[in-house]
Amino acid sequence: MYLWLVFFHVLVAFAYILTHGVQAGLMWQLRGEAEPERSLTLISAMPQLTMLRIILVLLLGTGLIIGFMVPW
Repeated sequence: MYLWLVFFHVLVAFAYILTHGVQAGLMWQLRGEAEPERSLTLISAMPQLTMLRIILVLLLGTGLIIGFMVPW
C-alpha cells in the first residue's frame, strides 16, 4: 500500500508541475499580446484553477498520508 501511495504521489506531482507550467507559459505569452481575439484564445486554452487546486490537494493529502504511514 505504501509503495502505491508513493507512486501516486509522484504521479500527482508530475501532473501539478505540468499543469502549472502550462498555465505559467500561457500567462507569460498573454502578457505581451495586443490582439483581443488572440488573448481570448489563450485564456480559453488555460487549465482551470479548480484542476490545479484539486491536484494540489491530492499532492498534499498523499504526502501527509505517506508521512504518517512511515514509523519515525
